Amino acid sequence: SALRFAGAKLGQGIGVYFEARELSLILEDFKKIFERLKWGKIEIETNAKERKIILKIIDSLTSAGVPNINQNICFFEEGFIEGCLDGIIKNKGSLVLAGWGENIDGINVKETQCAGQGKEYCEFTINLRS
Repeated sequence: SALRFAGAKLGQGIGVYFEARELSLILEDFKKIFERLKWGKIEIETNAKERKIILKIIDSLTSAGVPNINQNICFFEEGFIEGCLDGIIKNKGSLVLAGWGENIDGINVKETQCAGQGKEYCEFTINLRS
């Protein structure tokens, strides 16, 4: 969608300014960005064994206050997260994650739960590729 594309382009542009290559530090910076811009509050769950990270966004920019419309609607946030991480990888090279023995050369982001589906938060799964 156009919103996902716009989020990805903005994320890529911002991603080149990140200094860290360690993914947990990058995600902490995400929390700060989202909270300062009032895009929502982020909770992070890392699962190195399954090669994924879960970001939960409470009161996201797109879905805060939206009634249950039985569909995901946070395309902008999905694109922003993926674009920003892609921008970091393109600028810095592979990322690293403590507890994971391989470098991260690519990611894929998918919104797996959404307030637009009546959930209390929006959840994004970040799948890691080496």
